[in-house]
Parts: sequence; structure tokens; C-alpha cells
Amino acid sequence: MGGEVKGGIGKIKIGLIISAIVIIVLAGLNIWFYMNKTSLESQLKERWDSYGSELWWHSYYQNLSVDLSTEKGNLQNQVTTLTTEKDNLQTQVNNLQAANLVKIGMNWADNHPWFGTPYVRLTGYVVNVGIKTAHNCEVEVKLYRAGVLVTTQIIYLENIDGVGWWNDRYIAENFYYSGPSITSVTVTLTWD
Repeated sequence: MGGEVKGGIGKIKIGLIISAIVIIVLAGLNIWFYMNKTSLESQLKERWDSYGSELWWHSYYQNLSVDLSTEKGNLQNQVTTLTTEKDNLQTQVNNLQAANLVKIGMNWADNHPWFGTPYVRLTGYVVNVGIKTAHNCEVEVKLYRAGVLVTTQIIYLENIDGVGWWNDRYIAENFYYSGPSITSVTVTLTWD
């Protein structure tokens, strides 16, 4: 029995030694894993921070790109609006420069002399308020009686230079007709 106890103690010693070795190896591995875990956590944190930073920058540049696209669209709309306004202003300038005849102090009077033919006396001025010369200027005069056209007469003025009272044309014309009085007169200016 002593041999069995001795053999059992030897086995226990061997078991203890193996257990101690396993405990030491496990403790060493535990320390190694802990150190690697700390290192891996540190690397993971750095990579996460780097990824978070990259994600933030990506989001920032994406938002910046959207903002710039919106601003580009706004600026393009402003360019379109300003171009339209410029074109409208140019049209106004062209219209102001173009020949433009106006009637100033244009009056008519129906006259019935005792001996003679009745007539309408038309007086007034035709002025070019545009900058360019009005060519082939005409004054079309229509006489009406109770809304019915009695006669149409045309006065030829030729050319009238641009802007200036010195370029006006004075009209003093008689338009003869027969029958009852004239009730209305229209005066229309035409030019090229």
C-alpha cells in the first residue's frame, strides 16, 4: 500500500506540476492576450477615429458640394435674370433711339363760309422725339360724319431728323368736303 500511496503522490506531484505549468502558460497567455487586446483596442480606436474623421470630412465635402451646387443654380438664375433685364433695357434703348413721331397741339375746326365750300382746318406740329431720322413721314387725316368716313387725305412730310424742336413740321391744311358738318377727325402718323 505504501507503493500505491507513493505512486499516487507521484501522480499528484506530476498533476500539480502539469497544473502549475498550465496555470503559468494560461497566465502568460492571458497577459499576452490582454496586451494584444489593449494594442488591438488602441489600433481599433485609432482606425475608428480615422474613419470617423474621414466620415466627417466626407459628409462635410458632400454638404459643401450640395451648397455649391445650390449656389451655382442661384447664380445661374441671377445670370439669366440679369441677361433678360439687360435685353429688356437694350430694347428700351433701341426704342428710345428709334424714330418716333408725335403730334403736338394738333387741332381741327370745321368751317362753313357763307360763300364757298365747307372745310376742316387742321393745325399743329409733328415732332420726331426719337434719335434716328424718320423717313417718308406721312400724316393721314380722316374726316367722319356721325361715324361714317367722309374722306381720307394724306400730307407728305418727307424726312424728319431726330430729337429737336428745330426739326418739327408745322401743319396748317384745309380739307374740303360737301354736306353736313364733320363730327370727328382722326390724325395718324406713319413713317419708315
